[in-house]
Amino acid sequence: MKNFIRFYSFFLLFTVTSCSNKSNGDVVINPSVKENAKPLTLKEVPTGEALDFAERCYVYDDVLVVRNYENSNKHLLEFYNINTMELKKQAILRGNGPDELPLLLSTNYKDELYVDGGSSSGKLTQFNVVEFANNKDSKLEFVDFAFHSHDKYLLDNDKFLVINPYRLVNKELGIEQDEDRFIILDATDRLLPNGRIEAINVNTGGIMVNSKEKKICYYSDATAEIEIYDFDLNLIKTITGPDDLRPVYTRFQNIVQNRTKTLTYAYTDACYDDSYMYLVYDGRTIDAMEWIQNNGVMEKAERWVFKFDWDGNMIDVYKVSKEKEIVSLSVTKNGDLYLCCKEEGLIKLFKAEL
Repeated sequence: MKNFIRFYSFFLLFTVTSCSNKSNGDVVINPSVKENAKPLTLKEVPTGEALDFAERCYVYDDVLVVRNYENSNKHLLEFYNINTMELKKQAILRGNGPDELPLLLSTNYKDELYVDGGSSSGKLTQFNVVEFANNKDSKLEFVDFAFHSHDKYLLDNDKFLVINPYRLVNKELGIEQDEDRFIILDATDRLLPNGRIEAINVNTGGIMVNSKEKKICYYSDATAEIEIYDFDLNLIKTITGPDDLRPVYTRFQNIVQNRTKTLTYAYTDACYDDSYMYLVYDGRTIDAMEWIQNNGVMEKAERWVFKFDWDGNMIDVYKVSKEKEIVSLSVTKNGDLYLCCKEEGLIKLFKAEL
């Protein structure tokens, strides 16, 4: 298993109890950034038949990673040379065997790809994509885990940085669980409520880890909120806006659920390198019943790509046509930005002309 900031994971274990949730600098994004955004020029990348069964894709330097649908009867992951579209490698079949997963969830962590088979499988892996794709003899090594969480980052073979599902402050529901944003767990740990209100689908979002700058970013997919932490897990900056998205939570005894009345869409995907973070912003609030009646199909809408540096300064804002639904983002070591989009019902890959 590849080294995933092991040097810092040991350090984190002893600093997590003293971390602070108080930010020294809060920033509110002006709503006008959406109106003043630069139209993002996109050039389609020819991919042949590689994306015919794709759910999403990522680009790592010269490697195109295709994540196929579970019912495609293909490997769940395929690796291509993006310049020649030569199939370099395949990995993970659907199933319950040693090297199989019943489904596949994935997150792009800079040079690495994180995948797991859901909480029912209890298996995950995180690996350097270019090294794996270029070594024909390499195989994926899976780690067993016992806890359920929305997003996690593998620090080493048995330590995880996890978004805390019990963090929830809500005056309307009378809940004051002002806990740390992150917790660190062993692979065998279980998340137990211990008398707390459980809110797993409330604290949903993503993690970005920058080992060079020694910073961690959390972004929410339901509220327009970004938080930047140092490697001691002290909150450095909170960024809110440009919209005041307010999810409506529903409480059932000791469980709080989101997305039962309204669906709020904030940051739907992200990617990063050592210098910048790129986040896809939606900004819509949709009635949950209307969404169900439309079978989960939403009207086409513009989206934005926000570019920040790791100090939380907004560098650029780009607008993407509503005809292109952004599925995933990738940025290479050379700073090339790729967008995997659904257009006219098909998955396509585009390179941004920044």
